[in-house]
Amino acid sequence: MQMAVKSVGNLPLFDPGEGKVVFAPEKDEAGYWVGAPSAWVDGNEVYISTRHCRPLSSGRGWKSAISRSADGENFEEIWACFAEDFDTESIERSALVRAPSGEWRLCISYVDHERRWRIDLLEADCPEELNPAARIPIMDSTTTQTEGVKDPYVMFLGGATYMFVAYAPLDTVVPGSTHEDLHGIGNVFTTGLVLHPSGLWISADGRKFDFVRDITVPGHGWDRNVARLASVVPNGAGYTIFYDGWITSGDVYEDKTGFCTSLDLVHVFKHTVDGAALQSPHGTGCMHYMDCVRRGDELLYYYELGTATEAHELRLMRLPVPDA
Repeated sequence: MQMAVKSVGNLPLFDPGEGKVVFAPEKDEAGYWVGAPSAWVDGNEVYISTRHCRPLSSGRGWKSAISRSADGENFEEIWACFAEDFDTESIERSALVRAPSGEWRLCISYVDHERRWRIDLLEADCPEELNPAARIPIMDSTTTQTEGVKDPYVMFLGGATYMFVAYAPLDTVVPGSTHEDLHGIGNVFTTGLVLHPSGLWISADGRKFDFVRDITVPGHGWDRNVARLASVVPNGAGYTIFYDGWITSGDVYEDKTGFCTSLDLVHVFKHTVDGAALQSPHGTGCMHYMDCVRRGDELLYYYELGTATEAHELRLMRLPVPDA
């Protein structure tokens, strides 16, 4: 007789400090980061997009790269672009996907000339042919009626493109805030003057997107200013949604990871109300931008982790796919 199942759709968690380092920062010093991963499994190969940062006074997000691996662990860089390719002072997280029609897409976020975050699309038959000069505008502060959009996460459902985007809602800006207050440092999301939820936009063609609803929203404790969606992972009974949170008081750039679950991407239940679920054992505890993909019978978790020297490195944790 088959036993009744009363617990389904669980994804295993882990100790972030036990993950394997797959990308080290340019220097093992504060302000040098490699991470913000976006992973895609194509056959047996794993492709990953990474963002590379230097300290704020030395260039911020200066490079975005794509690397390929036959085992999910040992990567070779096959493509890169740089901040000057976008005439920007900083690049942040990109979303790397292969569309159902076969072409590769990279949705990349960067700062525009008004120092607001925006998202553009690069598209090609293979990652090596992606061309920043041929980028297609997707979202900016004007088209979304926000103070900025960044850090996209993309998946395909039923032939539609679902893009989850961190944004700054106009109606949450602290009254009296000026453009200089909000954008003078080139990153409105670190000012604490506006809330930082993540919303869902949907598109039929991968270019023109319509806003649908908020997915992760700031709470009242450890994530009361920021709830930036990191990844949406099918769990067998719906989705597990990982997100990054902070309060913007001593923890800017050093966010930690929480999670939600949803059966339908409409009703979202936050599990980490009282505290983060995952954090670094080092320094400030920073762990963020976690992506998770399935390769064979394994789950591959890629995440950016703060080190004892206050650098950020990219780590991998392999776990077996849980039994249904």
